[in-house]
Amino acid sequence: MRYWSLFIPFLLFSQDLEKVSLQLNWKYQFEFAGFIMAKEMGYYKEANLDVEIKEYQNGVNITKDVLDNKVNFGLKNNALTIENKKIIPNILLATYFQTSPFIIVAQKEIKNPAQLRGKKVMIEQEEIVSGPIDLLLENYNINTNNTIFLPHSFDVEAFINKDIDAMSAFTSNELYFLDKLGITYTVLNPANYGFYTNAVNLFTSPKEYNNHKVRCDNFVKATNRGWEYALSHTKETIQILQTKYSVSKSKEALFYEANVTKKLMMTNIYKIGELTPELTIRLYKQLKASNSIQTDENMEDMTKKIYAMFTKSEKVIDYLFLAQLFIFFTFISLGLFYKQSILKKLNQELTFLKENLQKEVDYKNILLKELHHRVKNNLQIILSILSINSNKEVIKNQINAIKLAHEKLTYNGVDNSVDLPNYLADLGYEVTLALKIEIEILGNAKKVDIDTAINIGIIINELISNSIKYALDHNPTPSITITIETINEKTQIIYCDNGKNYLNKNLKKGLGLNIIESIVKNKLKGNILFKLKNGFYCHIIF
Repeated sequence: MRYWSLFIPFLLFSQDLEKVSLQLNWKYQFEFAGFIMAKEMGYYKEANLDVEIKEYQNGVNITKDVLDNKVNFGLKNNALTIENKKIIPNILLATYFQTSPFIIVAQKEIKNPAQLRGKKVMIEQEEIVSGPIDLLLENYNINTNNTIFLPHSFDVEAFINKDIDAMSAFTSNELYFLDKLGITYTVLNPANYGFYTNAVNLFTSPKEYNNHKVRCDNFVKATNRGWEYALSHTKETIQILQTKYSVSKSKEALFYEANVTKKLMMTNIYKIGELTPELTIRLYKQLKASNSIQTDENMEDMTKKIYAMFTKSEKVIDYLFLAQLFIFFTFISLGLFYKQSILKKLNQELTFLKENLQKEVDYKNILLKELHHRVKNNLQIILSILSINSNKEVIKNQINAIKLAHEKLTYNGVDNSVDLPNYLADLGYEVTLALKIEIEILGNAKKVDIDTAINIGIIINELISNSIKYALDHNPTPSITITIETINEKTQIIYCDNGKNYLNKNLKKGLGLNIIESIVKNKLKGNILFKLKNGFYCHIIF
């Protein structure tokens, strides 16, 4: 018996992972970062899943492959899948872009959709079938009878050369290249005309969901963890995309895509992966009104089929309320004998709800006061920066440090702190984006509050600007090292560059170094030391 009990854990740990596959609807890029990081960080393995992520190839029919169970999961940009004006049954598991990145970009002289009529428009047909752009064009009576539609080349060259008047595009992709080249254009976003939908919808077949509900749930939860990690570790995610997944985009383009992705996911309003049936119902009504679908199926039946996988917080109907109502009427039916008992129970529930409501109100008041406090502090910091510095680039970088600190705070949920090494790594990358300067962050991880992070960000910005201006000139391999350590509950930051020192060996404090010294002493209540040591050296402890 003793040996048998020892053998059971061995069996559990040697259990094979379930092999599943995910078909992407485009090439590897930051749009799919959550899935990739869930695999790279081992979140799928923790969910007992061995996931194969398939890059899109020409000719792949994602919906057919999912429904034929050739792959377990697929991605699509339209919540509804329409074929021959019929809704194809499939199960939506999660939505990651709560607003669609799909737009029409037109030459600058075109100001509204109606002016596309009679023009040359380059559009990928499979992407617009029964989607927001399809509805937008139909609303303005733009069709193959009065407009020239061309196959998509998936680059901006034809638009730049003005061989076409407009093209379908993604806000996270083509706009970056047009902006970088200084091309002016007009964005025709279907959402601005009432055709609002989401994108990056994870779906599966009814067979997969009905037979493997737990597996589907585990896949979604692990993917959501992957997105949380990708959004808060942008630089690391981009490095993995380039080195392990051969993404050819530049780092700058991927950072642009990452920033747009964060906006499209709207994590300040929606939970990561949250399903939004109200948008699908709106799309259903618009498609039915435009005769893009023909069905006798009512919206309620359609919604039940597509949104089979609701967690308690995502249900259209509050089942908790219905359960309480059912209990209430059950007790009433037992007769007057139980009247007092029921009233007492209801009063207790009412008191509980009232107390919780009051707590919620108090909590929101605290958050509002904290918001006012942060806005006031940040405005004071910006005023101080403007009053002591006239260099526009330096001012822009310092204000960017404040913005970046708040972005990091956004993805920490209730944790009112910023991961300092991660924050400084992204900050350094953005400041030196156009320069070939290596910035290395060392030391143990340290979280700090938002105000401290902003002050440190301004200091590091100033130090990097100082190095670029005075120390790193004519150095073939310029580098900066920032070491962050916690010693006896104090934070120590050591900043070094490998510059050729200043013109003389006497370190003179200019306006920048005086600003840094003032912030350390007055804001951080710490001490600072500057010296020349095989380059510039700064030691801060607070």
